[in-house]
Amino acid sequence: MIEVQCPKCMQHWYSKHEVTGRRASLCPACADRLPRKRQPALVQLGVFAIVAAVLLATDGVWIVLTACWPDAFAMPMAIYGGVLLLPCALWMSTVVRRTGLIGEFDWTIHKWPVMIGLMGLACVLAFFSLRHSR
Repeated sequence: MIEVQCPKCMQHWYSKHEVTGRRASLCPACADRLPRKRQPALVQLGVFAIVAAVLLATDGVWIVLTACWPDAFAMPMAIYGGVLLLPCALWMSTVVRRTGLIGEFDWTIHKWPVMIGLMGLACVLAFFSLRHSR
């Protein structure tokens, strides 16, 4: 056992191994209190990205089903798209009226209705495209 004095708390502690480096002479209690650098995650998905991916997948399923069976799935897809699009369009029109076209938007709040409205618009446009292309 090797006796080592911690430079931070000045207490003596014992180590089994000869250690070197920045944390080597600190006692275990002081070494645990030091901030550790975490490895950054390769992909940091937020709630917004996850919800956008789920809505995009749902829209994709609706569009594929409508392309395969337009008589059965066209109207439900249009209703789904309208349910997503109309409240978000009303929300954003109110925001634009209140703040003006060049007003300062708080995108942490308003990115949600914009994303949901665009997903609904995709279904509504696909409805008109697939239903009336026959």
